[in-house]
Amino acid sequence: MVKKVVASVGLPNSGKSTWAKQTSDETGWPIVSKDSIRLALHGQKFSDEAEPWISVMAQTMIKSLFYSGHEIVIVEECNCNSEDRYEWMSDEWKTEFVLIGTPKEECLRRADMDEEYGIKPIIEREFERWEDPPEIMTYTYKV
Repeated sequence: MVKKVVASVGLPNSGKSTWAKQTSDETGWPIVSKDSIRLALHGQKFSDEAEPWISVMAQTMIKSLFYSGHEIVIVEECNCNSEDRYEWMSDEWKTEFVLIGTPKEECLRRADMDEEYGIKPIIEREFERWEDPPEIMTYTYKV
């Protein structure tokens, strides 16, 4: 069977983690999350200086999961533009994207309810970087 990465696309606080956890619970597909790698590495959800290492670790985790017998891996990440999404493309696997179509206003409202690490500016920044993914590569999931 062809290996596959199923990657989320959505703003921060859109429900990507919820989608990934529910999908993983239903299918047994493992999740690779840069946020989780960051927390494990340095106890923070983001650190500019660590980002190149985080990307290498995420790619390594995906390959390791395939080598250990998994055929599908979930990547839980914003992937707000084509440059971000390109990171998950490879000749070694097929990549599909799941659009978590939560509007910016709802993501900001959720941030008001749980302001854990100053996420509002990150939501605004990712919204400014947003590029709709090609329809042929995505399906939409509402959280």
